[in-house]
Amino acid sequence: MTLFWRIVLLLAIFGNLLFFAWSQGYFGRLEDGREPLRIKHQLAPEKLRILAAAPESSAASTAPASAAAAPADEAICRLVGDNALPAADAQRLYERVQGEATVATGLQAVVKPIELPPRYWVHFPPLPSRELVDRKLQELRNLGITDAMPMLGDGDDHFAISLGMFSTPEAAETHLAAMQRRGVRTAVIEKRARTAAGTTGKAQVEVRGPQALVLQRLPELLNELGLARTHVADCPETSGPTKDPTPPASP
Repeated sequence: MTLFWRIVLLLAIFGNLLFFAWSQGYFGRLEDGREPLRIKHQLAPEKLRILAAAPESSAASTAPASAAAAPADEAICRLVGDNALPAADAQRLYERVQGEATVATGLQAVVKPIELPPRYWVHFPPLPSRELVDRKLQELRNLGITDAMPMLGDGDDHFAISLGMFSTPEAAETHLAAMQRRGVRTAVIEKRARTAAGTTGKAQVEVRGPQALVLQRLPELLNELGLARTHVADCPETSGPTKDPTPPASP
């Protein structure tokens, strides 16, 4: 075979290969890249939606916050009576404060009857005779205790010796412990009810409400009830125990 025919044969083979490759789509098809074919290859072409571009968001202008409301008028408590207001007057004041005309304004009242809490007595129990009382007092003076008081009146406390009266058991126990450190051995603590002599029918009234209203209206109410001279003070806080140097009176 001559060189010419060899070249022709090679070109024919090469042409057949090109035709085969083209027919199999190796060089792409005419409809490739067209819109129908792209839509055909989509997973769900029927769900395709063209959305308009969202408008640019503008910074929202916020109105300045209104100034905070002024705090409510501070509530206060005033104590009327100072342990000396007759119960009938206390009731009249209570009824005026709690009346319909003042309830709407925020005033409130509480009647507090005089109640005397018990006291706690540190003492030596009654001794058999005056001679033994004098001897015990001398022993106490030798220990540096000079404020002991003998109970010489009639009654169950006759010939007892008082070392102090206290408003709480803790204060009484503290005092007794101090006496024991100084050598006292037989003193005891006894809870004693307080007599309310002179307090029968007495009461106090607590008046609570907005400060401005209480300070203005309470004096007006007291004046209207003829109680303008009645003692008025702030409601007291709980106070600590205090020692009452006066021993109980013998019944």
